[in-house]
Amino acid sequence: EWNILGTTIVVSTVAGTSSYSLTGAGQKFRVQDVINDTNNTGMKNIPFVNMNRYLNFGTVSSGVPLYYAFDGVDNNYDTKVTVFPIPDSVVSLRFSLVVPQAPLSADGTVILMPSELVVQSAYARALVERGEDGGLSSSEAYQLYRSMLSDYISTEATRYPEFGSFEAV
Repeated sequence: EWNILGTTIVVSTVAGTSSYSLTGAGQKFRVQDVINDTNNTGMKNIPFVNMNRYLNFGTVSSGVPLYYAFDGVDNNYDTKVTVFPIPDSVVSLRFSLVVPQAPLSADGTVILMPSELVVQSAYARALVERGEDGGLSSSEAYQLYRSMLSDYISTEATRYPEFGSFEAV
């Protein structure tokens, strides 16, 4: 969850429409927060089953969206989200997400996470494949990589107070 991978996707609703695509989010993301920016309210993620029942049992209500549920993908393989109540006007919904970097596909692609970690991991794996050559053993190189990864994660976590403590769920 590197800081550089954080992004906000803004969805503008349409009156009478409950389903929207999170364009650019893909499918492998983590939600940090979702707010209804127009009405200054937080939105709550509810199970798909609940959303399905809200939209299909009885009279469907419209108004200010308060709930959302993820509901499949669109033609571009971006995740779709359904909101409830169904918007009765145009509102701005802000999805704060952590979206992984797209797969590396060209020599010029810039790695967004700390590149030293990629280099160290590749070196450790190369030693396993090729064998030691009088330098570091593969297990020593892998431990060095794990130590570097831990240091980078610790540094990154200091930016976010919510990562400072853990609670059993």
